[in-house]
Amino acid sequence: MPPLCHFEDDVEFTKLIGFQRSVSMTQAALEIARDARPSLDFQTTQLRLAAIADDARGAIVKHRNDAETLKAICNVIAGTYGFSGSASCFDAADSSYLDRVVETRRGIPISLSLIYIAVGEQLGLPISGVAAPAHFLCRYESDEGPLFVDAYGGGRIMSEMECIEWLGGVSGLSAQDLRPTLQTAPPRTIVLRMLNNLKTLHLRKDNWLGAERVLRRLLALRPSSFIDRRDLASVSLMLGRPGRVIDLFRGQVSHLLPEERLAVEELLASARQMLAACN
Repeated sequence: MPPLCHFEDDVEFTKLIGFQRSVSMTQAALEIARDARPSLDFQTTQLRLAAIADDARGAIVKHRNDAETLKAICNVIAGTYGFSGSASCFDAADSSYLDRVVETRRGIPISLSLIYIAVGEQLGLPISGVAAPAHFLCRYESDEGPLFVDAYGGGRIMSEMECIEWLGGVSGLSAQDLRPTLQTAPPRTIVLRMLNNLKTLHLRKDNWLGAERVLRRLLALRPSSFIDRRDLASVSLMLGRPGRVIDLFRGQVSHLLPEERLAVEELLASARQMLAACN
């Protein structure tokens, strides 16, 4: 398997590699979920999301202003369907995979936010993701200014000032630092955050195959990242793939910082030792 893989079957993820902005977040999230379940049927999840959107469409008909419309959508997603988060979700990879989140109705902030984004897209409403520090949120562009939704917290709606105050307590950052982070996040930023969450979880649990799949995607999105390249090399050693380690750093060593070069030399030495033992 080559160190940098192609993703021909992942149409939306391939767009992200090419820095395109017109990307279906639902489709991209399902492409990532397919890494864990290669036979995943996207249509099942898509139909479930369409059903949620249909119920939300019926709920917003009688509402005349944006705040009431958003509240009705949140009531459907968090109330009728029961989508919410729990502390245990942060320790389970399934809580990051959209198909499982739709099925179990449990997830982490970013995966639950994808439900609101998907429903908003089907209703033609401006709901987007916000990569805020410490807690991913949704943003809704109302006539009175932006409103923010905590999908993990049961669809709680906040004004911009309420959101900044709450995030300040969670992150310890000032309002001046937080305000710029409340803008709509592009799909590439959202996917990188999803993948980083999975990478951290898989490495913590010594799930080398899971970490390998995620790191291949991360390195495809940011090939200049030394950390991703180093981590993929380390995981490759754990999986008994010394040849990949050598491929990963071919032509790279001379361009590294001294501290990076030391780490790479140790990885390469381990890879060569493993190769010698196989011959």
